[in-house]
Amino acid sequence: MRRVWTVIHRWAGLTMAGFLIIVGLTGSLLAFLPELERALNPQFYPRQNTGEPLGLAQLVERAEERAPEATVNGVMLRDYANRTFALVSPKAAGQALGFNQLFLDPYTGEELGRRQAGVISEGRVNLMPFLYQLHYSLALGTVGIWVLGICALIWTLDCFVGFYLTLPPGRNRCTSFGFLPPARGKVRKGVEERGEAPRSPPGLAARPPARGVCLSGAQLP
Repeated sequence: MRRVWTVIHRWAGLTMAGFLIIVGLTGSLLAFLPELERALNPQFYPRQNTGEPLGLAQLVERAEERAPEATVNGVMLRDYANRTFALVSPKAAGQALGFNQLFLDPYTGEELGRRQAGVISEGRVNLMPFLYQLHYSLALGTVGIWVLGICALIWTLDCFVGFYLTLPPGRNRCTSFGFLPPARGKVRKGVEERGEAPRSPPGLAARPPARGVCLSGAQLP
């Protein structure tokens, strides 16, 4: 039975590795999202930060004036990156606007730019929104959310399998608790001959935070 769990643990890890690499790399960049967004798209930020900013109703009015073909669904006032933009959609069904974010100067109502969030074909203007979608849903929408959610659940269960495999077989579990000391060479040799990698205390120590990451990532629609 232990051999079966070893094979399951190995292939589950190999299968999830690609997804975890994508999520890890994109997440490390998204940790600096405000700074990177400002560096990549300085045109979306107001040229002045003095005076009294316009009210919400005034910003909606300015957005409708600059995009009469669009319906303003909401206005984001000074978001995480300290920008102000209107969220818009087409007025007519089936009409294509080519953008869903209209950036405004919160002090003058001047238009600063437009973009269809997440469409990487627009270039660097959409790099960070695309990385966010890649991190959150593999840029596949609902399908990607399900894939990552299932992956997180499998990873959670696999952590317990890994913990089980960390323990030595048989009655040695209680005394060794998860690692094979060098003095027990025969036991270590037997483990290696069965194709199992000897485990160590750092591997056990990493289990609790790994389970927390797994559970926090198990978000299904």
